[in-house]
Amino acid sequence: MCYPACWNQVEQLGTDARFDTADTVAFSIVADSKEQWRRIESQMPQFKKAKILFDTDRKVSLAYGVLSLPSSMHPGSFPGHTYFVIDKEGIIRFFLDDPNMAIRNDQLVAEINKLTQK
Repeated sequence: MCYPACWNQVEQLGTDARFDTADTVAFSIVADSKEQWRRIESQMPQFKKAKILFDTDRKVSLAYGVLSLPSSMHPGSFPGHTYFVIDKEGIIRFFLDDPNMAIRNDQLVAEINKLTQK
């Protein structure tokens, strides 16, 4: 993770109602342990709304090839600021690696809408 920039996106995904519907859910994948994340939540309660998947051994990050993308501030060790839209069948329908570390909720919603309008 590229702290604190990624924290802004974690918070935004967790509080954006467009990602909490019957058909859409947004997860933030973090390399922190659950204990580390609980400490973060105790200091910043706004993160309690985020849906977190823990990738402490970085197996998911490695499988998705995100450890050495341009957004990683620690190439080979930690993922950066990368987005995937995965459909109900588990197929990746959209991918964006964002070295600018921007909040991309509107862009993600637009990509999801493309899938639902088919």
